[in-house]
Amino acid sequence: MRPGRLLAVTAIITLTAPAFAQEAPADALKAAETQVIAAWQSVQSARGVLNVAVQLDIEGLALPVEASGPFAYKNHEGKRLFRVDLDGDITAPAISPTGALPVQGVGVFDGAIAHFMTNMLFQKTVMRYKPEENELAIGGDALFKTLHEDCDLRLLPERSLNKVPCHVFEAVVREPGDDILEPVKWNLCFAKDTGLPLFVQAFDGRSRKIFSCYMTDIVLNPVLNLSRFSFVAPPDARVVEGDDFSQLIPIPR
Repeated sequence: MRPGRLLAVTAIITLTAPAFAQEAPADALKAAETQVIAAWQSVQSARGVLNVAVQLDIEGLALPVEASGPFAYKNHEGKRLFRVDLDGDITAPAISPTGALPVQGVGVFDGAIAHFMTNMLFQKTVMRYKPEENELAIGGDALFKTLHEDCDLRLLPERSLNKVPCHVFEAVVREPGDDILEPVKWNLCFAKDTGLPLFVQAFDGRSRKIFSCYMTDIVLNPVLNLSRFSFVAPPDARVVEGDDFSQLIPIPR
């Protein structure tokens, strides 16, 4: 699956899902998808905290990143808007032997243009692009459409996260690429009552967990000002066009 599409989905989505289980019948898979999509469509807005852990491996250099921060979602005039602001640390002994370095990440979709910004390893980078229709929905029909296009999807046994019943899906990428940022398998837990992706984790071709995120402190249908979903690039940021998410990481090119 293309990194741009998957990381856009996972920039705002979210304990470990089972690694193996009997495959559910196709009708059970479809029924679970239908329930998640219907529940998601009932949510008009949401806010909470997103907690993210990423294991980067850049040219043999391991760079673990942990970050958290507020996310917001709003269904406005048929457009699905989102924003997430993450603050955390990146452990890079080769660069900073005395401690972790701060890292920031911002993702904003205003209904037309998507912006993703990282501030890491002393460089701010903003990626800007116009996604395909509904590509950046953080749940529901658009997410499952993307998964089915690029993955073999199966239903795993149900589980509860903080007493919230969830459907659990495993998605295996059919044609993995060579990109170091591109996962080959995903586990996704969706709340049955809201369709929110409460927990997500991804694995690389060596079965290493390279990404995980989960949602906490969720508030459903709050009043959210539209100004929250606007973004202006800082004047000292490097701005790149397109959906190549590897551009967000400051590595030699």
